[in-house]
Amino acid sequence: MIWQSPYNGWIYVSIVPIKELTPMFVRIKVLTMILCLTLIVGCLTAALLLSKHFYRLIKSILDLIRGRANRPPLSNGKQDEFGLIRHYVEMLHTVNDSLNDQIENSKPLLAAGFMQHVLTEAVPTHELTEKFDYYDLPRISPYYTVMCIELDDVRGKTERDINLFVYAVKNISEEILGGVASGTVIKMRADVVLLINHKLSGTTASRRTEAFQLAEEIHTMVECVLNITATIGVGRCHEGLSSIRHSFKEAMDALQYRLILGSGKVIYVEQVEPNRQQQGFAYPSELEQQMILQVKLGNEQQLAVLLDEFGQGLQQRGGISTEHVRMAFMQLISRLLRELYELDPDGGPLLFTYSPYERVNELRTMSQMIAWLKEEVFPAISRHIMLRRKDSNHQSITTVQQYIEQHYDDDLSQPMMAELAGMPPSHFSHIFKEELGMTFSDYLIAYRMEKAKELLISTDMKVAEIADKLRYNNSQNFIRVFKRIHGATPGDFRASWAGQPAMIGHRGNGQTTIPGKGSGMIE
Repeated sequence: MIWQSPYNGWIYVSIVPIKELTPMFVRIKVLTMILCLTLIVGCLTAALLLSKHFYRLIKSILDLIRGRANRPPLSNGKQDEFGLIRHYVEMLHTVNDSLNDQIENSKPLLAAGFMQHVLTEAVPTHELTEKFDYYDLPRISPYYTVMCIELDDVRGKTERDINLFVYAVKNISEEILGGVASGTVIKMRADVVLLINHKLSGTTASRRTEAFQLAEEIHTMVECVLNITATIGVGRCHEGLSSIRHSFKEAMDALQYRLILGSGKVIYVEQVEPNRQQQGFAYPSELEQQMILQVKLGNEQQLAVLLDEFGQGLQQRGGISTEHVRMAFMQLISRLLRELYELDPDGGPLLFTYSPYERVNELRTMSQMIAWLKEEVFPAISRHIMLRRKDSNHQSITTVQQYIEQHYDDDLSQPMMAELAGMPPSHFSHIFKEELGMTFSDYLIAYRMEKAKELLISTDMKVAEIADKLRYNNSQNFIRVFKRIHGATPGDFRASWAGQPAMIGHRGNGQTTIPGKGSGMIE
């Protein structure tokens, strides 16, 4: 310690031992050491007490991560933080295992979905290679051919039956494909698609022959084992995974040609579209006109002959496409419906409970279309037209009858009555006789003779006056016709009925009757 005197300026120095100045620091140091030792002892004690619990927890976490956990069931009692951690880790691992299992189980379905995408859309080459490897799809050769198999005659079968048949065809195809070549078989809706991997060695012709022989073997086996028929369309052989969709489109195009060639066949696109060029299409209008006439006449037998000729003509045309064939039948249906609707605007559209145009698109072969037209369309339209025409004819003839009753004493002729009925004279003559069982002339004479009987009985008119009233210029002709019909002259007839009630020519209901169709009398 240093101190300077203010009186003499001297400096005084005091020396004290350090122990006397720092006793407090020593005590603090000792206390600190004791506290640290106490804490260390406490931590060691806690560690010893909890070491077993820590060991079990860490071991369980490691086992869960490594996938070797026994997954004991969680207790319903109260859990601490470590139990919750274990529970969540275990739950995550369980979900991960479940997802992996689902992915593995769904891999065939995912592969089929990927193949549908490849067959219909352009996919980058690197994506194709990567996913072919991921889905374990064979990529042995750079050359590929696609064929499509479609069942025939599935209408009327349940969805379950169709799926069973499709899966059976898929299994047969996989077995045959595995024994001959390498490839992939997938199910697309109600079709089975084969992707054939050709060997690197070989020529274009040998690959084409391989695909065609494979298709024929599958076609024969399906028919023998399942007792059903299938149509197989085969596309061209293409190089590279990115060209698979082109072969698939060609296979589907080949399938469409069953409309012309018929079902139950193997159709190679090279056979139906060798140059992919189609000639101009000329619609058989003359046959259409003949068929429309036979529909109107109700001649179903001749109509069937003309319809077969219509189909054969389409088959024999070179270069015709399936679109042309379907369009030809659409036009024929359109012409028939137009005739039907013009004749019966109200009832015609109600004749079919379905759309004939949609049915044409649903039918797969030309033979099915022709059978449908023969069995359902033509008979229904023809009979409806005949019925409506018969009703119309009956109404027209009834109108003529009423006119004759009111104007029997005027000059009447067949052309005049045909005009009244709205028909050509020759057609009117045919319809009149068909409706009443006699010609117009006979009917007019018979009606006038009935009126002559009434006049002879109910009036005092002379025979010549009656003949003149009934438009006979010569009374002798009137007498001759009257005698031919009634067996007596007008005078004898009047004499025989003199003094009797005038009931000749009347029925109990007061209607005048003359000879006619059926019962021999026409009302």
